[in-house]
Amino acid sequence: MTPEIQAAEVLLALEKAARMPNFHLVDLNEVFGTKNWNAVQNIKADVDPFSEGLDSRIIDAELISRFMASAFRMDAIVSMLNVLSGFANEIQMHLRRSQDRISAKLSKGISKLPDEIVMRIFQFAVWEEDCNGGKQAISLSHVSRRFRNIALGSRRLWTTLYSCDPEGQLETFISRAGSSEEFHAFINFTSAVKEEGIGYLTDICHSTITRWRTLTLSQEDQDLDADEPLYGGVELIAMHLAHDFASESLLLPILEKLEIHGHSEDVSCYGLEGHPFADESYNWAPNLRTISCSYILPSPSGPLPSVTTFTFTQSIAYPSTTHSLDLLLKFLGKVPNLSSCVLELYGANEEGPEEPLPLTECSAVTSLHLRLRNLIGADFRGQRSCIASFMDALRMPSLESFSVSLWFSWIGGRMAGHCDWGEVFGKLSNTLAPYRFWSSTRLASLSYELRCERDLRECVIARDFAKKEVVFSVALDRIFHIPSVIISSWFRVDFTLDSDFVPHADTDERCNLRELNFVGCDNLTAMDLSSTVSTLSHLGIWDDIKQVVVQDCDRLSYEDAVDVVGEKRLQFLLH
Repeated sequence: MTPEIQAAEVLLALEKAARMPNFHLVDLNEVFGTKNWNAVQNIKADVDPFSEGLDSRIIDAELISRFMASAFRMDAIVSMLNVLSGFANEIQMHLRRSQDRISAKLSKGISKLPDEIVMRIFQFAVWEEDCNGGKQAISLSHVSRRFRNIALGSRRLWTTLYSCDPEGQLETFISRAGSSEEFHAFINFTSAVKEEGIGYLTDICHSTITRWRTLTLSQEDQDLDADEPLYGGVELIAMHLAHDFASESLLLPILEKLEIHGHSEDVSCYGLEGHPFADESYNWAPNLRTISCSYILPSPSGPLPSVTTFTFTQSIAYPSTTHSLDLLLKFLGKVPNLSSCVLELYGANEEGPEEPLPLTECSAVTSLHLRLRNLIGADFRGQRSCIASFMDALRMPSLESFSVSLWFSWIGGRMAGHCDWGEVFGKLSNTLAPYRFWSSTRLASLSYELRCERDLRECVIARDFAKKEVVFSVALDRIFHIPSVIISSWFRVDFTLDSDFVPHADTDERCNLRELNFVGCDNLTAMDLSSTVSTLSHLGIWDDIKQVVVQDCDRLSYEDAVDVVGEKRLQFLLH
């Protein structure tokens, strides 16, 4: 890659970052702080780059070489930034003139909008803030007299109950919401709650509990008073609430969503004996539809027939692989009407249990999204891994949509890039597609997302791409009946046959693949796309493909895509 192309990628990276949602919330001082600069890290271990008389401290030849490299690098960076800043300021100046005029027009336009539409806009603005929805409502009511009248006239703006808000503010919100609105309760465990409890909250909000539509339990990571981690906070909150619900025979008849966010290091939050969520009947939430958990898992005493959506985040290799996987499978077995499931799992590449896990049938699940985080290629154990044991135990006969997200990391200094990526990908592909799991003939959509962190990405490029191509292979004979495949991958994806017992001549008759979707493949080139097409042609499938969708693939132009797949079946979508 030439210096010109690399310099151009700096501009591309800046514009891509600026397009990200909530970019305005990023602390740029933290992101761009001197501690993050490689030029500083290059010499920081030996000398303080900001100390006086630095020249007298650098006497070693090897250190001088690293220092000069950092100095020259900073000169180049400053030169690029000066030019970038000049052009950016020029563009900003021209755009801002029109921006100011457009803003003035919009301001006048808002004054002409009916109160009903403004009220609806306010509602969306408040709901987007979750637990801080109350603060947003207050801010909107302080903008102008008209905004205040609209805000006070909308009871739905005041339905956020947050345990960190002052008691007087909670009482005001309850009063403004009235006697019939539904509430969204957020209870957060902090060092103050640790000392004082949350009795005041349940006392203040007692009259509203039967009108809670959603309930979110969370906790702070740090005890600011003791300067140490906070553990077990969600447990204490749950214990208090469970006691209140039982002692006062409280019922939450309209509660639809329960979110429980534990501490990532809190082992006791994982459904152990004596845990407040263990053997809970959940009779107090008869219409609960959605459960979302992180680092804590309910252990209901009986079935939860009302629950249809489940989202879960946890390490399945800690503290005990067998115990954690057993608990997860037991929970899945107690939600007979579960239709949508999202599992974000850490430690999936670790050693699995020695004994097979109990078979668990989720007969109603139609959508499964499996997110495997912090995968380390060099450590993946294939059929001996946690995820292989888990997938072998699952039965989902009604599955219609299956999504797999794989995120590779470089953790703890381990050289994850020093591995045979072709072998790793082969193991992963087979592990995530056991033949028994694919028995559902209703499966209509398969999605693969493969990503890796930037440091690992650079390592893979430097070591593996220079020696051989890194390819994730999809075994076509395991997905014969699936008509649509979605690929979002930093790596190239090809199709192959996993079984020697499937003759190539039979693939055309048995395969139902008709649509390929390449979405957000940042590294996809015309050569990569051509390789994928070639593998399908070799298997006799390409002529049956009716549509190829290419969406948000920055390195692939429309012209190159047409050259590979043809204009008739190409659907090319930009940002």
